[in-house]
Amino acid sequence: MCGVAGSGKTTYAKSLESDGFERLSIDEEIWRRFGRYGVDFAADDYQRLSDSVEYDLRVRLINLVRHGHDVVVDFSFWQRVSRDR
Repeated sequence: MCGVAGSGKTTYAKSLESDGFERLSIDEEIWRRFGRYGVDFAADDYQRLSDSVEYDLRVRLINLVRHGHDVVVDFSFWQRVSRDR
């Protein structure tokens, strides 16, 4: 899914999750691993941490799809390069 903050991406993704989809959320994974942006880790570290989480979620996505699971990717994809990847 692609959309600006607050447009309902996560709400929709959670509805798919309740229908059996595996939901991959970059924001929730960053919060789970590292805490809150600017509070638990420095703002300067965000891109590095985000890149590592995105890589791990990409590997997980590939494995889930290979095994026939339905998946919803709950990222903002606001940068063109992210959408292209």
